[in-house]
Amino acid sequence: MEYTVDYFINKFSSIAENRWYVGDFSNRDKNRFCALGHCGCDGSITKYTSEAEALFNLFKLVQLTGNISYINDGLEPYYPQPTPKQRILAALYDIKNIQQKQSEVNREDITKQLAVLPIDETSDLKKELVNA
Repeated sequence: MEYTVDYFINKFSSIAENRWYVGDFSNRDKNRFCALGHCGCDGSITKYTSEAEALFNLFKLVQLTGNISYINDGLEPYYPQPTPKQRILAALYDIKNIQQKQSEVNREDITKQLAVLPIDETSDLKKELVNA
């Protein structure tokens, strides 16, 4: 399974607001979880699921201000949304925008490299066209 930013946006969008939890990974009595808890994490670093680890790495990859727990719990001022679900989704959309901008920069760099050919490399083509 590939855990992309779109995967997490879809996953968290479908979870009802009243199933989110702050201050801990879960309140299992009420079936409420934080973002990592919704990915099967129970707070033990040795028991991260591959899904929870992918979410953690996604946030780390783009060096987003704050961490998942701070954002989930409303401790990150950059994400002032009123609920944990809204804060996590806002951060995920920021990650998606960062990834798209990085992708566009990479495409532009490749395009520039491919579009500029040294004159010597085109000379054979010109000779073939002239001789045809």
